[in-house]
Amino acid sequence: MEADLPRTLYIYAVKYSTSKKTQKQIDRNGRYTISYDNAPKNHSFSLSVIQLAISLVTTAGVSFRAVSKIFIQMNLCLQLHLDIPTHTTVLNWTKKQGVCQFRNREFYQQQKWVLIVDESIQFGNKKLLLVLAVPEARCNHNKSLSYKDLTPLILKTSASWKSEDIMSEIERHIDLNQVAYCISDTGNNLTRTFRLLDCKHIADINHKFTLIIQSVYEKNSLLDEYTKALSSLRAQKSMSKIARIVPPNQRIMNRFTCACLHCVQAHVCTVQV
Repeated sequence: MEADLPRTLYIYAVKYSTSKKTQKQIDRNGRYTISYDNAPKNHSFSLSVIQLAISLVTTAGVSFRAVSKIFIQMNLCLQLHLDIPTHTTVLNWTKKQGVCQFRNREFYQQQKWVLIVDESIQFGNKKLLLVLAVPEARCNHNKSLSYKDLTPLILKTSASWKSEDIMSEIERHIDLNQVAYCISDTGNNLTRTFRLLDCKHIADINHKFTLIIQSVYEKNSLLDEYTKALSSLRAQKSMSKIARIVPPNQRIMNRFTCACLHCVQAHVCTVQV
C-alpha cells in the first residue's frame, strides 16, 4: 500500500528508509510516497504501526502503556492483525521522532528567527541547555505561541554553562544574521552571552513579574509563617492517607508568584463574604 506520509514521520522515514533510491527521491522532492507495509531499516514493525503508535501519543494524548491496549482492542473489534508494540518500543519511537525534529544549519537560512534560551536546574551533576527557535513571522502580539511554532535548536547537557560555552553552541547551530532577537531570564551567564553575541535581548516577562512580587513579599512575616506551615504539613502528611493533596515543594521564584495568587483569592473571598 502506497500513501503520502504526514510531516510527523517525514524525517523518520528518510533516516530509516530501507531503500537508498527512495531516500534520494524523498530528499529531492520534499513530499513523497513510501510503502506503509515496509519496515524501516533495523525495525520490526511497519511504518503504519509506527505512525499510529506515535500519533496516539503525540496527538491523542494516550499513555505509552495504553497504546498496546488500544492495538489489542483494535485487533479484537475490527478483526485486524496488527503487530502489537510494547510500551517501551513506543517510547523509543517517540524519542527517535523527537530527535528527528532537530534541523541542520541550512534550514535556518530561510527566514529570521527568535531564540528562546534557558538553562535548567540541576539534573544530578549536569545542567541542561535548551534553545528553541521560533519564526519571527509567527510572533504575533495578538496570538500566543503553540508547540507547533517551536523548532528545537539546541538540547545539550554539561556540568556547567558559561557564557562562552552557550555562545559557541548558538554560533555553531545558526547564523547570527538570521537571529532577530533572543528571549531568556536575566541569569548572569545568559545576559552576558547575548552581550558577547551582540544580539538584542528581551527578558522573560514571567521572571520580571516574579522579581517585582519578590521585592514586595520577600520580607513579609505572614508569608514566611505560611511557608513554614506548608513545609511542616509536608513533613507530617507526606506518607499519610491525604498525601495526594499535600502541597508540593516550590521553587523560590514560583513561591512568590503563587503568594500573589493566594492574596488575590483571599481578597475575592473576603469581598464575597
